[in-house]
Amino acid sequence: MHRPIVVTVEHHSTKEEVLHKLRSRFAEIRTQIAPFVSSVTEEWTESGVTVRVVALAQPIINYIEADDQVVRIEVRLPGLLGIFGGLIARRLRSGATLFLEPPRS
Repeated sequence: MHRPIVVTVEHHSTKEEVLHKLRSRFAEIRTQIAPFVSSVTEEWTESGVTVRVVALAQPIINYIEADDQVVRIEVRLPGLLGIFGGLIARRLRSGATLFLEPPRS
């Protein structure tokens, strides 16, 4: 198991607002990752979600947690999938930053 990929992104909302946005837009996130995975399951908690996916027959566990200041995303890539760690971290950071931007008026 490679070292987990951890990305934190600052937000300017409340924890509850971030979690509401994450829940309401999770179908959109699921659609974005669908071409790359064979299954997706989610388990919600009061601070975030654990997402389990299977890619290239390998289980990948992801944690998305929010507090009052940041969203923390952790991805645990097994075996050889670890070589994609840098690419995945960059995509996560840019996607999370866009996701968390306040709506434009």
